[in-house]
Amino acid sequence: MVRYRFLLKLVLVVLLGGVVGCNKKTGGDDPPPPVVPSSSPQASGPRGVFDVHCSKCHAIDGSGRKGKGPDLSHVGSEPGRTAEWLAEHIRDPKSHKPTSTMPGFAGKLDDQQIKTLADYLAGLK
Repeated sequence: MVRYRFLLKLVLVVLLGGVVGCNKKTGGDDPPPPVVPSSSPQASGPRGVFDVHCSKCHAIDGSGRKGKGPDLSHVGSEPGRTAEWLAEHIRDPKSHKPTSTMPGFAGKLDDQQIKTLADYLAGLK
């Protein structure tokens, strides 16, 4: 029970921090998102990785923060949005769109987290 409360509080702090962070104007000097080890319970599974690292700026089916980044509910149905393309974009968004304001996640997420997230997003049709 104590561990559950701790995890709940941690998730709330992370989510509230993301909401506050997404209200700022983007000037290119936003701090990078927090690194959550792949062994962390909050970052396990594709939806967990999305919730911790992406939902601050993106939504899926109305869940998450809508506004700063595009809604990703059907990103997998967009032409060319394969899991490989999405993984590259997650690592370095500027490789596909030089004017992107999305931070790159290379070094913030490990390769397995990026692959898991890209596979999940590619499946959203």
